Amino acid sequence: MAEVVQRHLEDMLSEFEQAKSIGMFTEAEIKKIVRTRRRHEYKIIRRTKEKECYLDYIKYETHLLKLVQLRREKLKLGRIYKKDEIDLAIKRRVERLFRSVCHRFKNDINLWLTFIEFLKKQHDYSTASSTFTNALHTHGNKYWLWIMAAKFELETMVSPSSARSLFQRALRLMPQEKKLWLEYFKFELLYVELIQKRQQVLDRTKQETQDDNEDDAILQGKIVEIVFVNAQATVESK
Repeated sequence: MAEVVQRHLEDMLSEFEQAKSIGMFTEAEIKKIVRTRRRHEYKIIRRTKEKECYLDYIKYETHLLKLVQLRREKLKLGRIYKKDEIDLAIKRRVERLFRSVCHRFKNDINLWLTFIEFLKKQHDYSTASSTFTNALHTHGNKYWLWIMAAKFELETMVSPSSARSLFQRALRLMPQEKKLWLEYFKFELLYVELIQKRQQVLDRTKQETQDDNEDDAILQGKIVEIVFVNAQATVESK
């Protein structure tokens, strides 16, 4: 156990050296960070894993990351100077801890949501998207999580096709869920508006392409109509 902890601490040496070399932390502060991390590392490698041990470690590292960002501003170091060596090293550690705790306590949906929120704040949207996917593997019976994931794909990832795919997968699993149908219907209406705005901006010429045919079907309300009819038929058959 001691060897594992020591190896993890040694992996952090470059991070400490860089922080010290640019005056971000003093020698005394770095020693304190090492002691604190050592204590947390011992807790999370114990035979009996406790959720709170991971969460305490995550809380400490996220606070440390905020402190690094404050010191960066105070010392006028710039937003990218030594960022890979310090800021991103801490971020990756937090992600590793989140993945571990989500894997060990995967039935706790709040852990997944907290992880996703952290990734959003770090503007790591692609990882947030894949984390939604992983969460749905365990919590696929939660209709609201599908809605949340679909909205994220549409609003943040700007991927209507991914959002539609999530809605359709959710409806195959829970066809009687009225809220899912409602949100999917609203999504298709919104997508019609997006297509209309795109056409106005591009001022495109009429061309017989597959994409145009798809857009025409959307603009004519055919897809929205299909969603409405299917929703009505499915819910009424309950």
